[in-house]
Amino acid sequence: FLALISPILSGIVIAYVLNPIMLFYERKVLHKVKGPTIRHSLAVLLTVISVILAIVILMVALIPQIVSSVVTFIENFESYANTSQSLFDNLAMLASNYNFDISNVTESINKMLNNLSANLTTHVSTVINTSYNIGISVFNAVISFILAIYYLSDKERLLSGCKQLFKVVLREKKYKNFRC
Repeated sequence: FLALISPILSGIVIAYVLNPIMLFYERKVLHKVKGPTIRHSLAVLLTVISVILAIVILMVALIPQIVSSVVTFIENFESYANTSQSLFDNLAMLASNYNFDISNVTESINKMLNNLSANLTTHVSTVINTSYNIGISVFNAVISFILAIYYLSDKERLLSGCKQLFKVVLREKKYKNFRC
């Protein structure tokens, strides 16, 4: 149930966050446009364009750096593991000079690093599952954004319907104190 209602609630939150931007466009930028319906529609359109433009600029700036970092990490992982392994070997040698026995610790760490290095390439199903979950999240975000556009476009009609619903559901005394 939560998976079905999540995009709807997210759309409401996104519309709530975008509403001040839309009002800015409607009241300050487009105040000379004669028809209120056209002004409101243009304000919603400008808000959507602004948000999409901001997201695209952010993605263009971030995605190449993230991909580069992940590729570098994966390419150098074996080197990192070998460096860590030699560091723990040196630590064990230094500890043995002072008659400390940490061979069990270094052995466990070496096994863990070897297993991690060997299993990194074999966990393709985890990568596929994570990619699927990211895809679902992106899909839900797109649906939420589309719903937010709808909520912004029909805000007055939706608020009117909400008020009528609460007038029917709530007692008259509570309804007078209620603000939708």
